[in-house]
Amino acid sequence: MNFNRIKNLSRKEIIYSILAILAIAALAFLFSLQCPNNIWKTSSAGTDSSVFKYIGRVILDGGIPYRDTFDHKGPLVYLLNAIGILISYQKGIWVVELVTLFATFAIMYKISRLLCSRLVSIGILLLSSSLLFKYFEHGNLSEEFALPFIAAAIYIFTDYFIHAKISNLRLVICGLSLGAVCLLRVNMIPVWVVMCIGVLIHCITKRQIKEIFRFLAFFLIGFSIIILPVAVWLTANGAFQSFIDDYIVFNSQYSSFDSPVMALSGRGSTFLAFLNETITLLALALLVYRIIKNRKFYDVLYTVYFLANIVFLSLSGNLFLHYGMIIIPALVYPFAIICRDCRIGVKSQNALPSVAFLYVLATLAMPGWLNGANTVFQDLPNIGVDQINANDLQIATLVSTHSAPDDKILVCGNYNLIYNLSERFAATKYSYQSPPLTIDEEKAAEYYREISKNLPKVIVLPQNTFGYDEIRQFVKENHYKKAGKNDAGNVTVYVHSP
Repeated sequence: MNFNRIKNLSRKEIIYSILAILAIAALAFLFSLQCPNNIWKTSSAGTDSSVFKYIGRVILDGGIPYRDTFDHKGPLVYLLNAIGILISYQKGIWVVELVTLFATFAIMYKISRLLCSRLVSIGILLLSSSLLFKYFEHGNLSEEFALPFIAAAIYIFTDYFIHAKISNLRLVICGLSLGAVCLLRVNMIPVWVVMCIGVLIHCITKRQIKEIFRFLAFFLIGFSIIILPVAVWLTANGAFQSFIDDYIVFNSQYSSFDSPVMALSGRGSTFLAFLNETITLLALALLVYRIIKNRKFYDVLYTVYFLANIVFLSLSGNLFLHYGMIIIPALVYPFAIICRDCRIGVKSQNALPSVAFLYVLATLAMPGWLNGANTVFQDLPNIGVDQINANDLQIATLVSTHSAPDDKILVCGNYNLIYNLSERFAATKYSYQSPPLTIDEEKAAEYYREISKNLPKVIVLPQNTFGYDEIRQFVKENHYKKAGKNDAGNVTVYVHSP
């Protein structure tokens, strides 16, 4: 931090800076109320979020991801959930998310401030973040936690190419950010892939060969700061090979297709679905316009990154909306550079172009923010009232009634929410079974061996779940008795009664 610069700020500038920070904090808080377990309410978490919280609990109980429990995301999302649980079992993860959102919005604001005034930067932040309402999907997802690291990289690369500003500390932060994202999900790294190639080309054309080695050295230091401790932790606990199997090998199987035609179709349709958003298309159009008009190297580079970003998130061929979260930080630069070019926010005799452009931006941002605000304000009458789904609560109550805290249970399907509501752990490393057991026969065999060996005290069996008939047979052979059902009648709870 440049303390001399802070001391030289006028009183007016300090007030404006404080107001900007407060505005960003308010936006982050308002947005965080989309999370199911926020400061105002407690409700049923989503499927993936429940898995991440469960694995965070496993870590705090002395277990190790991949070795003791299966999932195929990077370890950082589980560690962040563990930190949240340490803060508060119900609300702690929301605190981590609030910090994440504040950091993301603050850095997005800083990207815009490289080119625009404070007020215009707040407007661009509102516009870019409005699309996040569609992609957030209740949060606590790997894409959400990647956002501040992606935004930080965009800020560093933009300041380097626009203002030729770089430092050893920024290089370390840039490398650390890449390492953090690699520990979340590796297909979220196109900003580093594209921009690092751009830096290499720039240095070679400017004959700055020595700078390449300095950049690489400090970048790798930052990368190692976060990667090495996690690698040592997994290796020391005998989980590194399981990490490779689940995070690398299994993910390759998960995103594979039966034929090149199916791969092209699935990935292509996903790419077009994410690209086909008004704000995203406008940002891309502005980048193309800049290239045609000015032919600046960074605009070409940024456009390649912008498109590569959507290509990378489409690799699985699955149209999960939360994948689109990583588009959000990329939207800031195109709007900021056009605002600068049009001198929007700068006093001039003809203010009409600025007013017209800002009106267009406000019109685009308004639907997302109005929808989000409406969702938040609808919950105001229910502040402090638990809103957990009644059927979920019934099942968790049956589990808690028929088992002790130390008893191991089995929840069939992908329903980790029940483990978290009942505060129980699974009798197998496969706390959920689909997709792992539907893809890998060896994992399926291991699953059946483990539940036969450990005999769960309670089995929660939803209808039409993976291995439904096999588990029904397992229940019969091992003398389980029916403990009850939820009101919907689609989930049955069995208790072991030898």
